[in-house]
Amino acid sequence: MESLAKLFDTYSLRARVKPAAFIVLPIALSIITFYEPARSAGGALITFLTSFGVMSYTANQMSTRGNIVQKKLFNKWGGSPSTLLLRYRNDEIDVNTKQRYQNFLSKHISNYEVITPEEEAAEPVIADKKYDSAIKYLLEHTRDKQKYNLIFGELITYGYSRNTYAFKWLSAIISASSLIVSSLIIYMTHMVDKAFNLKLIFTIPFEQTALFVFLLLLMLNSLFFVNENWVKTRAFAYGRRLLAACDTI
Repeated sequence: MESLAKLFDTYSLRARVKPAAFIVLPIALSIITFYEPARSAGGALITFLTSFGVMSYTANQMSTRGNIVQKKLFNKWGGSPSTLLLRYRNDEIDVNTKQRYQNFLSKHISNYEVITPEEEAAEPVIADKKYDSAIKYLLEHTRDKQKYNLIFGELITYGYSRNTYAFKWLSAIISASSLIVSSLIIYMTHMVDKAFNLKLIFTIPFEQTALFVFLLLLMLNSLFFVNENWVKTRAFAYGRRLLAACDTI
């Protein structure tokens, strides 16, 4: 992990490299499990470097693909989570807190005036543009990762969920393919031409059984748990934390 930390900054490592690692992990584990030379120190290193090369490339694609998915989701939701949370017609943050945020923004941003519920209802597009401008101000003034570590933490968690979701189907396909290939190898090696019974299962090496279970769980996770609701939950958590900076800047 120390060597990886030298190659990537904290955000890239946790929000881009980790999702990429989960994509190539089924392939790497399958090779190490079934290919004997890969278990040696030299073989494992070659396997790791090969996998990391793919992982590094995939990580570089995470930001682009993640931003594309983000834009689609924001359009579907009606705006960025931070903007939606500032709207009076959104009740996830109480009115009194929103008014406190409005007072802060009007004092710190030039040409920004407090927006009332009536003004927002009368001109929602103009109000959203002002909200967007306010969010940009908050983003620029909360870049200190140490001082605003809670915001940074939520940003990483959101980035991880968004990027994982962006490659959901690729991850599912690779996990499923690895599972199928591994199952065939296990069958051909230990079960072909033998009558099936429960005792036969215990003749399979533990590492191969563990690989089968792990690949199955990875596939199910990609199919059912990596979804839009997960990304939305993390996005709004980040949005709330960013807006809360109005009380700390």
